[in-house]
Amino acid sequence: MTEIYRNGRLTGESVGGFAVGTGVSYSEKDYVAKVKTTIGEVTGINVNGVRADLTDINRDVNNRVDVMRDREVTPIDVDLGTEYWATDYARERMNKVVTEVSKKYNMENIKNELTYLNIKRIQKKVERGEELSEKEKELYSFVDEVVKLYFSEVEENKLEIKKSIDIEEVNNNLTEKEKLYTVDSNGEKNLNYENINKFLTKYVEENTVLDYDINGQLRKFPKDKKSADTIAIIYTLVYEEKIEKNDEYQKFQNEWIMRSISSIHNNKNLRHELEYSKITANSFDKMTSDEVIANVYRHIKESTEKVLDDKLYKNYGNQVFFAMPYDLSKPVGNQNKLISDEKGRWIFPELIIDKEIGSSYAAVYVPNYNNIRIKVFMNREGVLFHEINHGIQVFFASNYEQFSNKGYNDKLVDVGRWFKLNDIHIAYSHYNRDISIYNYNIREYDSAAVHPVRGGAGKYSKIHAEVNEK
Repeated sequence: MTEIYRNGRLTGESVGGFAVGTGVSYSEKDYVAKVKTTIGEVTGINVNGVRADLTDINRDVNNRVDVMRDREVTPIDVDLGTEYWATDYARERMNKVVTEVSKKYNMENIKNELTYLNIKRIQKKVERGEELSEKEKELYSFVDEVVKLYFSEVEENKLEIKKSIDIEEVNNNLTEKEKLYTVDSNGEKNLNYENINKFLTKYVEENTVLDYDINGQLRKFPKDKKSADTIAIIYTLVYEEKIEKNDEYQKFQNEWIMRSISSIHNNKNLRHELEYSKITANSFDKMTSDEVIANVYRHIKESTEKVLDDKLYKNYGNQVFFAMPYDLSKPVGNQNKLISDEKGRWIFPELIIDKEIGSSYAAVYVPNYNNIRIKVFMNREGVLFHEINHGIQVFFASNYEQFSNKGYNDKLVDVGRWFKLNDIHIAYSHYNRDISIYNYNIREYDSAAVHPVRGGAGKYSKIHAEVNEK
């Protein structure tokens, strides 16, 4: 078990591994610069409770560590006192990450150097653009990789599924006409939408069965682990290649998050209300007032609509659109609300405080009703950002046919068809983890990058900290 501090105190007798304090500080500039990390005192690297002997394992650090010079470094602090470390899941997750990353390094070479003061010293050298020694590079790289992997639920999920099944093997077993993707001379994958659509549709039909999810709802689930992992690896492929690498979409996402957080932050009264609720709300029974929640939501709505106007709406001209519901097969009404209007604009979801939603959810976006049902707020704006992002995904997916190849913003709206693939199999949570691939949904990957609901930090936390620093 990895030992950590909880609320500033060690959670038990240290048995080695990471002993992490209540704060982790790292820096990043425009999501490109290397992550700079500060981790508390390390008492030694243990893997599965045993001192790791990895002297025969090393890697060419020079080929993977690029210490950046002349680059502005913006300090970002993430408070880990209670939100991230107060659960067994968080501690186990750190242990898994340390075990995984340790396999790549000669731990005997750096284990005695892994101290708080030494890591801070190296971080300062990087910030000043100074040359690092080979050992410093390796140490810096190790800590960097540990924190990146821990804080990225998305990266952890991708790593896990890629261990289970090889997408190249899946693709190579298909005929040339059926290939999910081809690889160009630069090693880039070129995905074939039609083939992926056909493959997923047939595969899901043949390899899923009806079963109950953890909330007692009858859903389709993969019939076994292999079936689940095959769907998951294809969703992972789509997310990596067509969502994560779509620069226009990523810029759009960064901007609506940044504008929303800045708008909230610049309202001093609202900011003070949120800060107060953070201090007083120490259990899930104590909630931020409905008025404060409504104000937060209004700021996000107005900011997001401004970004959509700048990136998309202003290019429509006088075009008239078909007002789109989520499900075209159902009549528009109470159970099938419109996602967009006749002007091609997204209808922002209604926010409902609902303590009766499924026990496994803190919040949920319901596309048929176009609303976000949130059980508890408790100063957790990140949850709202996660669910609002789901609404944006559905907006692009529902309107892809109307928006594509019209010159409105072709690269941005291209994500719509890829998000729509998620409708072929919407994975839900199941008691059997082998067939529960909820976290591998294309849309869930994307919203977890905004705010991972299981712990860790996504774009919301990073941008929020950056705004607070200014």
